[in-house]
Amino acid sequence: MYKYLFGPVLSRRFGLSLGIDLSPEEKSCNFDCLYCELEKAKPIDHIKHPPKVEDVVKEVKDYLSKNQYPDVITVTANGEPTLYEDLDNLIVQLNKIKNSSKTLILSNGSTINNPTVREALKKFDIVKLSLDAADQKTFEKIDIPLKGIQIQELIECMISFRREYQGFLVF
Repeated sequence: MYKYLFGPVLSRRFGLSLGIDLSPEEKSCNFDCLYCELEKAKPIDHIKHPPKVEDVVKEVKDYLSKNQYPDVITVTANGEPTLYEDLDNLIVQLNKIKNSSKTLILSNGSTINNPTVREALKKFDIVKLSLDAADQKTFEKIDIPLKGIQIQELIECMISFRREYQGFLVF
């Protein structure tokens, strides 16, 4: 019925979660983690066929008009949602319609060094970042990142983001 929505699913950490998939047609991630449940794919730095914010918001509004509000509206992707080019506009629009629901993003943390992404993340009620390794060699073995991503820089930016962010940060 919906192209960009899935669920709601019951999350043990976040309660009833309505998911938004910003890359429903294919994996779009700057990692290709060993443990990933998605098919193997070459790491990329953008979502190839990004949906329009209006289309995503229209689906969310339609869902919310017919169902109870979930505990969280979760932004994710078949890969990394912060690669979505219009993330800031999307979260602004979701915050206008969320009512009692919290907004949540599930991110691998790989773009936390991008000031534009950081500003968008600050508008979410809950930010879930992943950190699988603390050294470059292990990071490259486990997460198989896009060339040029440095784990030490991400760690430093995560620490800095923690100081700036007023919401609920989960690692």
